[in-house]
Amino acid sequence: MELKDEEWRTFNVGDIVSRIGTDEQEIVGINHAGDLIDIKCIKAPHNNFCKIGDVESNVPWRYTLVRRR
Repeated sequence: MELKDEEWRTFNVGDIVSRIGTDEQEIVGINHAGDLIDIKCIKAPHNNFCKIGDVESNVPWRYTLVRRR
């Protein structure tokens, strides 16, 4: 599934995104409505709000695309 956010950002499963700029999260799922993404931490941020391997669901507008997979 492809998720379009504000027409300029498109997220896909496998894309790498960041919440605060020092972390990296891999998108592992997008729900059918497109309003939640499941993300897995692959690089812990400087403030340690997640650990490598942690998975959570969150709203996509909190994230910025880092790179495509």
